[in-house]
Amino acid sequence: MEEFECDCNSSSLIKDTHICRYFGSFQCHKCKRRWKSPNSWRSMKQLCNKCNRGVNPYKLELFKGSNDSDSKGPHDSERCEMCKFLGEDCSKN
Repeated sequence: MEEFECDCNSSSLIKDTHICRYFGSFQCHKCKRRWKSPNSWRSMKQLCNKCNRGVNPYKLELFKGSNDSDSKGPHDSERCEMCKFLGEDCSKN
């Protein structure tokens, strides 16, 4: 995984690396499904829950803890590339 320049001004580390958390907007190019997630990371995909295609966010905003998401439950860690990288649910970091 690459390390990126910080734009969040946070001191939190994930696996001893500073990676900024974002509120991301996604659109699957295959099935056109759209979703938003408060658990988004630069250059990290989430799998579409309709067609299972890996999708990068097309828009990222710094996560402030108050953005709305379209999820109707807990973070879908099985479809999140960051969760797979960490080996645990990234929404708890």
